[in-house]
Amino acid sequence: KYINDSDSALIHYNYYAENTFSNLPFHNLALNSIDEINNGKKEVKIILTPQEIENLIRKGNSENRNKNYSDAINILEKVIKSDPNIKTAHYQIGMSYFYLNRYNAAKDSFLSALRIDNNYADAIYMLAASYIQMRDFEQAEKEALKLVKINKNDGEIILDSIKKGREKIN
Repeated sequence: KYINDSDSALIHYNYYAENTFSNLPFHNLALNSIDEINNGKKEVKIILTPQEIENLIRKGNSENRNKNYSDAINILEKVIKSDPNIKTAHYQIGMSYFYLNRYNAAKDSFLSALRIDNNYADAIYMLAASYIQMRDFEQAEKEALKLVKINKNDGEIILDSIKKGREKIN
């Protein structure tokens, strides 16, 4: 019944684990089933060599350029599973989401890149662009002002886009 639905199975077996203590065989069966489900849910860590990581990032970039955004995301997620501190993988995933018009997901990816390197100008630029697309001009402006300190020209481009976006609404 629960072959493809481990969450429902956990609810079911937790119920039996709590309510069958007087019937030890059923109680033990429920506990064993819970352990098996939880062990199956454990994420397997992918270990990639630096060369494999570099190749996957290149391949992800290529998929983005070819407008295969979902494929790019899947490829780059492998890099992040291997090493979550690779800012370019987070950034490129953000670009994929941005091109898919999934601006909130893009924002989250750009923020992940910025947690690794808070002066990553490309990520700040695209984070601000994501906020603009979401019509959150206040947040976009905060990011643009950070960007001006790192790259004045790009920061001014974003500030101009914010101004135009606000004018469109008013």
